[in-house]
Amino acid sequence: MTQVFLSYSTKDHHFAELLSIQMKAAEIKLWRDIGELRAGTGWREGIEEGIADSIAVIVALSENSAASSYVTFEWAYAMGMQKAIIPIKLTECDIHAKLKPIQYLDF
Repeated sequence: MTQVFLSYSTKDHHFAELLSIQMKAAEIKLWRDIGELRAGTGWREGIEEGIADSIAVIVALSENSAASSYVTFEWAYAMGMQKAIIPIKLTECDIHAKLKPIQYLDF
């Protein structure tokens, strides 16, 4: 099954839940922290593996994610691995200069 990684702020969990339902209906596995990271394991290694095993990374753009160093790490790591980046704009927010040239979907 095709896997896509979701990079988002946990403050935007409602969007993550909705996307998870839609991806499941489309038979696409959505990798996200909830359900994938296990207690007692290294979360950074888990995230790196999740990105490596995915064909693309969806970046949920919001003021919450713009302020998150973890979200920045995730999409930057994915760019370094030359993964497809799909930004989805949830709310008006500052968009990092590295993400600005990538066309986003307006949620």
